[in-house]
Amino acid sequence: MSLTKSIHTLDARDNVMLEVMRAYFQLSPIHVFREIQALRDATEEALAQKGISYAKLRSALVPDPHKREVALVFDRTRIKDPWYGYQVFRQVIPLFDKHANFSVLVGDYLDRSGSADQLYDAFARTVHFHREVDYSQPNQFFIVYINHLSEAMVDNFERGLRDFAPYVGFADMTYISMFKIYLSTMLVDCCVKHGSTILQGHEPDRPAADDHQHERLPVRRKRLRLQKRIGRHYGGDALLQD
Repeated sequence: MSLTKSIHTLDARDNVMLEVMRAYFQLSPIHVFREIQALRDATEEALAQKGISYAKLRSALVPDPHKREVALVFDRTRIKDPWYGYQVFRQVIPLFDKHANFSVLVGDYLDRSGSADQLYDAFARTVHFHREVDYSQPNQFFIVYINHLSEAMVDNFERGLRDFAPYVGFADMTYISMFKIYLSTMLVDCCVKHGSTILQGHEPDRPAADDHQHERLPVRRKRLRLQKRIGRHYGGDALLQD
């Protein structure tokens, strides 16, 4: 019987500890393989304790060629609150389909020395604008990237955000583009949404059973209750709808 269990996705960009450990302790490939499998088992167990099936997260983590991916673009200079991401999610979260499964990445469209023209060109070629934009620098734009969307869900985001002044427009990220390549090096994990459950990061020194609620996303406490899973594997809080 094989001891190998499938893993939906690996955070190959942000998690360097396996590489550091392998090099420092001169571990063989089989030792690293066993460590990855052990982390996977611990993640599955932590999720199961909260009533969440790891297997059922596949549709939120594995790309689907029949679904769309979009980047919602917001001009943060039009938001007075320094916590502009929080204000953006006040508009975005009510548009989430409660039955849908998807992953959400977020971040600023970061500037890079010597690449101003290329960044502008990638932005201008890919974003479908809903209003005029005074583009002064790349990092004035805040991006919310969502995968695994149906056509109806994309239309719902467009209609729902149209009257929100900071909303600039969206970019179709279903296929490769220079804008998508740039974003792949800039955006970070926000959450994984599975039905009415949102998995979000927490500090690695908190136990999996801890139900402390962070105010990272604007959710209504009367509609959601907080659960938590192990932070060092994904770093997730779970907000479950009552």
